[in-house]
Amino acid sequence: MLSVTDQDEPDVHNVILRSQLFQLSMMRYLQSSCSRGKFAT
Repeated sequence: MLSVTDQDEPDVHNVILRSQLFQLSMMRYLQSSCSRGKFAT
């Protein structure tokens, strides 16, 4: 049981890190697009 939880924890951390990196990349992409004037609101 403990070995299973120990193996699952890193996966959860990886998913969280990936989601955060994805959000950061999307924010940077949107900001760069806004600076170019493509998504001017």
